[in-house]
Amino acid sequence: MKTIYKELKTFFILWSTQSLSQLGSAMTNFALTLWLYEKTGSALQTALLSICSYAPYVLTSIFAGALSDRWDKKKTMLACDTFAACCSVTVLILLKTDSLRPIHLYILNAVSGLMNTVQQPAGEVAMTLITSEKHYQRTSGLRSFSNSLVTILHPVFATAVFTFAGMDSVISTDLATFAAAFLVLLCFVQIPPVNSSACAADSSPAETLKSMSGTSEADAKHTDVSMNERKFPANEASAATAKWETPATNERDFPASPRKVRRKRAWNALDSSILADMKAGLLYLRDNRLILVLILFLAGVNFVASAFDAALPPYVLSSKNGNRAVLGIVTSCAGIATLAGSLITTVLPAPKNRIRVIYLTMLFSLGTENFILAFARTPFWWCLAQVVGWLPVPLMNANLDVILRSTIPPQMQGRVYSCRNTLQFFTIPIGTFLGGFLIDRICEPLMEKASPGGIPARLFGIGKGSGAALVMFLLGILGVVICLGFGTVLKKYEFAEPAGK
Repeated sequence: MKTIYKELKTFFILWSTQSLSQLGSAMTNFALTLWLYEKTGSALQTALLSICSYAPYVLTSIFAGALSDRWDKKKTMLACDTFAACCSVTVLILLKTDSLRPIHLYILNAVSGLMNTVQQPAGEVAMTLITSEKHYQRTSGLRSFSNSLVTILHPVFATAVFTFAGMDSVISTDLATFAAAFLVLLCFVQIPPVNSSACAADSSPAETLKSMSGTSEADAKHTDVSMNERKFPANEASAATAKWETPATNERDFPASPRKVRRKRAWNALDSSILADMKAGLLYLRDNRLILVLILFLAGVNFVASAFDAALPPYVLSSKNGNRAVLGIVTSCAGIATLAGSLITTVLPAPKNRIRVIYLTMLFSLGTENFILAFARTPFWWCLAQVVGWLPVPLMNANLDVILRSTIPPQMQGRVYSCRNTLQFFTIPIGTFLGGFLIDRICEPLMEKASPGGIPARLFGIGKGSGAALVMFLLGILGVVICLGFGTVLKKYEFAEPAGK
C-alpha cells in the first residue's frame, strides 16, 4: 500500500483538489438549474444552460487538442480554471445587483464551455503523464469514485445552501473550492513534459493497429508514419501554408512593416501546424477502427443520456410527489450508485473481453432506468431507477479508459482526445435540446389532450410531468436499439492487453 501511495502521490494531490473544485462547480450548476426552472417553468429554457455549455465545447474541441499538445499542461489548466472562475464571479455580481437574466447565464455558460474545451484534453494528458500504466484501471476507478461522490453531494449541498443561504452563497462556495485547487496545482504539483520518443517506443501506432485489428505490417508502418508528428514531411507543412495563404498576405503585394510580415508568417505557420495536427488525430481514428466505433457508440449513448438529463428536472419538479428536495435526493442516488460501482471496479480483476463489458453495461443501464422512471410515480422508484441505471457506468468507463490510454500514444492523446470529444459529445447539445423541446412542445401538450381513462394516461399519468414520462419511455426504446445495433458491430473487434499487465 505504501508503494502504491508513493507511486501515485502526485496523482492523489491533483485528483483530490480538482475533485473539490468540481464539487463547487457542480453545486453552482445545480443551483442555477433550480433558479432558472423556478423563474421560467420551461424545460427547454432550462435545457439551454447545458446546450450553451456543450455547443462551444463540441464545435472547437477538435482545434483545442492541437493547441493543448503544444502548450504546457499545467499552465493551460491554471489559465482555463481562472477564466471559468471569472464567469462565476460575473454571475455573483449580476445576482447581487438583481440584474441576472437567462441570457446572461447562456453567454457565461458558453464561455465556461469554451474554457473546458482546452482544459479537458490538457487534464487528460496530465493524468496520463503522472500515472504509471499499471495503475490506469486503479486511477480510473478512483476518478469515477470522485465523480460519483460529487454526484452524491452536490445536489444535497446545493439544495441546502440555496434554500437556507441563497444563490450567492452557492457561488461563493464554488469560488472557495476553485481557490484551493488553483493554489495546490500552482505550488505543489509538477506535471512532467511529454517525452515523444519514449512514448513512441512504448506504444507505437503500428503495434497498436497490428494487435487490435489484424492490420498488415505494411499498413501499420504506413499508419505509424502518418500519425507521428515528428515524421510529417516539411513539404506538407509548406503546402498547407500555401493553400491557406492568399496573394494579399504576401508582403510583396501588401506592403507592411517587417514586424507585421513576421507576425503574419508566424500565424500562417501556426495555422498549417494546427491543421496538420487535426489531420493526425482524425487519421489516427480512421486507422484505429475499434476506437472510432466505440466513440460513435458512446455518441449514441450520450444522445439518450443528455435527453434524459433534460427531462429529469421537469419530471420530478412537476410531479405531485416531487419538489426541490426530492430532485436533490434522486440526483444523489445516481451518485451513490456510481460510488458503489467505482469501488467495485477498483477491486475487480481485468475482464476477458473489455469491449463486451462496455456495450453490455450500457444496454443494461439504458434498458432499465428509462423504463422504470417512465412508469413510476413515487420517489422510491425514481431513486431505485437511478441506482440501477448508474451502477454499471463506472465499470464501462474504466474499461473504456484502459482501451484508450493503452492504445493511444501519450504524444498523440491531446489531438485524438479532442477529435473524440467532438465526435462523442456533439450529440449532447442535440439530445438536450430535443429532450426539452419534446417535453414543452409535443409530449406535454399531447398528454394534456389524453383521456384520463385512456392507455397513455394509465401508463404515464396525467397533468404536468406526464409528457416527461412519455419522453423517458421513448428514450428507453431508443437506448436499447442503439446498444443492440452497436453491440453487433463491436463483436467483430478484439482488444489485446498491453504486454506485462
